[in-house]
Formats: sequence, C-alpha cells, structure tokens
Amino acid sequence: MHDRQPRSKLLKGHQDLLHTLILLATVPLLFFGALKLVEKSTDVLKEPEPVTGNTESETAKVPSEEVAQKKEATSPTVSQSPPPGEDWLREITPLEQRAVLLRATSQAAPERVGQCLNRLAIFRRHIEQHLDAVPQSNRNDHPLRIALQRLSEEISSLSQAVPKAQDGLNWKAGFATFDADQRAKHSRNVDREFERLTAPLIEPHRSALAALTRKSQNLSEQIQVIRDKELLIENKTDRELARQARLLKFEPIRVEALRLLSPFITPAYSQPGSDAHNWVQTQEKKPVSRQALERLGALEPTLRGLETLSKLGGQQWHNPETRRPWGSFPTPDNAALTRPRDIETVKRAQQLLIEHGQTLIDEGLLSP
Repeated sequence: MHDRQPRSKLLKGHQDLLHTLILLATVPLLFFGALKLVEKSTDVLKEPEPVTGNTESETAKVPSEEVAQKKEATSPTVSQSPPPGEDWLREITPLEQRAVLLRATSQAAPERVGQCLNRLAIFRRHIEQHLDAVPQSNRNDHPLRIALQRLSEEISSLSQAVPKAQDGLNWKAGFATFDADQRAKHSRNVDREFERLTAPLIEPHRSALAALTRKSQNLSEQIQVIRDKELLIENKTDRELARQARLLKFEPIRVEALRLLSPFITPAYSQPGSDAHNWVQTQEKKPVSRQALERLGALEPTLRGLETLSKLGGQQWHNPETRRPWGSFPTPDNAALTRPRDIETVKRAQQLLIEHGQTLIDEGLLSP
C-alpha cells in the first residue's frame, strides 16, 4: 500500500513535465504559422486585378522590388519615438523663462506673475511624473493643451503691459537688480529679527544709559556754572589787581594830587558846560567829570589844552561862595599862563589827570 503511493506520484510528475514540453513546442509553431497566414493574406489583398486586352504575362507581372517593399511594410517594426511628455516640456521651458524675466525686470502685476510661475511649476511636475501617459502635444482639444494655452496668453498679456521703453533693458542688469533687492530685503529681515531678539537684553542697559546721560548733563551744567563763577572771580581779581596796581602807583603822589587838583576833585553843585566859561548847575554835589574834561579838550597835551584846563581850574567867573578851592593850582589872575612857573604847574596837573584819572575815579575823587 505504501509502495504504490510514491510510484503514482512519480508517474503523475512525469506526465506534467511531458505536457509542459509539448505546450512549449506547440506555441512557437502556432505563432509562426499565424504570421505566414497574415503575410499571404496581405499579398492577396494587394495583388492588382487582371486587365483585359493585355497579354497574360503583362497582367500577372509584379516587380520583385515592389514585393520586397510590401514585405518590409508588412513586417512588424519596433517604434523608438520619444515619450509625448518631452514635447510638453519643450513648450513649458520658454514660458517659464518669460515669466522669470517679467518678475525680475518689471513692476507690472507681480502677484499675477508669481501665480503664473506657480502654475507652470505644477504643470511641469505633472508632465515629468507622467511622461509616457500624457497625450500628444498636438491635441488642441485636450485639457492640458487648453490650460497651457491660457497660461501662454496670460504671460503675453503681462508682457504687453510692460512699457515699451523697457524692451531694450539689459536683462543681466535686471537680474542683478532683482538679486540686490532680494539681498537687501533679507538683510532688513535679519536686522529686524536681531533687534527683536536683543531688545529684552538691551532695554535695561538703555534705561541705565539714559540715567547716566541725564546725570552727565546735570554735571555738565554744574561745571559750566562753576566755570562762569571762576571767570567772574578771575575778572574781578584782574580788575582788583589792576586797581591795586594803579593805587600803589598813585600813593606816592597822593598828597601832591590832592593839593594840585583841588579845583577838580572837590565836590560841588556845578559841572563844565559847553565851554570853559560856561558852568551848569547840578542837583548832586560831585567832583568834576573826567568825561567833561576830555570833551572840552582840557586833557589834550597841547598849549590849547593847557589853557582850557587853566580856565576850568581858575573858575574866574564863579561865585566865591560856590566855587571849588584852588589849592596849589594857579589862581584866575594867572589863567593866561604868561609865567613859565604857572605853565609847568598846569602841565603837571594835566599829567596827573591823564595818568591817574581812573584811580581818581575809583577813589571817588573824580566823576566818571
């Protein structure tokens, strides 16, 4: 029982193998037989009909070259044409280039140009993914052809919207400008992001810096006040030093000046008027004004100046009760300066008034 089962299985395997070999041998025979039948049927269909009136040899004659050509035409050939998607891609490329140039060299509807570029990119991805599956590009009724035609018309309309003056633009310069704008935009974005990130860190220091700035301004103002005070003190000091120097120089001749200049330094209610003979009354009792002496020419180092000073000091037409004392100054009867001694006395008085006039004013002995 057990010996029969392996034997039956082995016999069945041999039968299957034999059937397979017979099938493999039969398939080629059937294929070539069918091919021969197709060739014969083609030759019969294309054989010309007999023509009456000609010899049998002429009507049945078929050139051997034509038969060979018919066999070549009917023989199966393998087509090596490129996939249809290549034609679509060749049409998409120039459209993309035109759109890129529009975006780089014009300001006409940048949003529409960007939309065209996006749609062309989607179109290209679709064609590249289905190079063999898409239809031929010469099919005008296909949705792909209609969509591409609309894109082409859209780009053409955008090109017409650009001013004609830009037709001769240097495209290289246009691309360079576009690249520079993009770089500048990126730089501005980086700067804004940097400011945003560093603002929390800078703000405390900015407040501290503002406080230091205000403090520095206050200190600068205080320093300026101190400098102004120093300058005022310095000026006062210089004036005081100059006054002290003049006073020190005046002290040795003080007694002489008080005696010789008595008609000028003694306070009274009169001042020189328009000339040496004209005196005007005043409300205050003051010494003679140095400015009045200079105005009348009494301080000019000339003979006329000495005569004027002699007339003013002699007070010839003054009331004895209101005139100033003469001291050692020449009296009115000698005002003509006829004696050399009187000339020398008046000349010395003039010298004292010129050299020590400011000191006499500082000491209150002369009016300004």
